Amino acid sequence: MIIRAIKNTQKHRFSQLKFSNLFNQSRFINLSTQKSQNSAKSKYDQIIKDAVNQHATLNYRSKIPIHTKLLLVLLASSTAMFIYVMSEYFKFRYSKIDKKRSIFIPIWFNSNLINNRYKFYNDLKYVDVEYFNYVKDNVDLKTFQDENINYALLEQLSKNQKIKEIFGLPLTVEILEADKFKIWVEIPSNVSGVQIDMGKEKESTSYNLKWIIKPLNFKSISDYSSGITFDKLETSNANIKTHENSSGKPYEYAEEGESCKNRNYSIKFENMVVIKDKDEQKLGLVKYLGIIDFNHLQINKGVKIIAIELNFDGINYKII
Repeated sequence: MIIRAIKNTQKHRFSQLKFSNLFNQSRFINLSTQKSQNSAKSKYDQIIKDAVNQHATLNYRSKIPIHTKLLLVLLASSTAMFIYVMSEYFKFRYSKIDKKRSIFIPIWFNSNLINNRYKFYNDLKYVDVEYFNYVKDNVDLKTFQDENINYALLEQLSKNQKIKEIFGLPLTVEILEADKFKIWVEIPSNVSGVQIDMGKEKESTSYNLKWIIKPLNFKSISDYSSGITFDKLETSNANIKTHENSSGKPYEYAEEGESCKNRNYSIKFENMVVIKDKDEQKLGLVKYLGIIDFNHLQINKGVKIIAIELNFDGINYKII
C-alpha cells in the first residue's frame, strides 16, 4: 500500500516535470518564431524601400530634357497663334462690314531696363509709321539743328536771369561739333512682333506682313483687368494724318483737339553749343537735352528743351 502511494507520487512528479519541459520548449519555439517573423518583416520593408528608391532614381533619370520641353512649349504656342490668325482671317474674309483689319502676333517682350534707346530714324518705322513718314519727307537733321533746336535753345537761355547777368542780350549760339549731335527713340517696356494688315477690295483679300514694336501702356492694361487682347497693346498714333493742309501746318490730328497722350515712346536729342554775348567777348559752353513734344508739332516742329547746363569760367550752372 505504501509502495503504491510512493509510485503514484513519483508518477505525478514525472508528469509535472514533463509538462514543464513541454511548456518551456513551446515558449522557446514561440520566441524563435516571433524573432523570425520580425526579421522577415524587416527584410520585406527593406526590399520595398529599395524598390521605391530605385523607381525614384529611374523616374528622375527618365525626365524630359529641358530642350525638349522648350520645343514642346514653342510648338504649342505656335499652334495656338496659327489657330488664332486663321480664325481672324476667315472672320474678316467673310465679314460684310470690315474693309481693313490688323492682327498683331506678339513674339518678344522687351523690358528695356538696361538699354531703351533705338535708332532714329530707322527704328521709328517699327513704332510709329505715320511720324516716320513725316520725318522722312519733312525733316532734315542739319536744318533741324541749325534752326529748330537753336531757336528753342535761345528762347530758354534768353529767359534765364543768370544768363542775362553774365552775357546780357542778345545772345548768339554756335554749334560746337555737329557730328556730336545725338538723337534717338526712347521706348520703355514693349512687345515686338509681326503685324498682319489685311484689306479687302471687291472679291479679293490682300495682306501685308511687317515687324513692329508696340510700347506697353500699363495704365490701359490695368483698366482692362477683365481681360487683355492683342489689340489693346496698341498705344500710339491712333487718329493721325500726315499731310499739309491749306494752313501750311503739317502733321495735324484727324480730330479736333486730338492728343498724343497715348504715345508711350519719346524722341530725345542732345549736344553741346557755344554761346556768346553780342561783342563776342564772353564765351560759355552749354550742354542741352531736348525732346519732341508730339502735342505741339505745329510749333517749331515740336522741339522742347528740357535740360540746360552752362560752363562759364570753370563754373557749372544749371539753367534748367
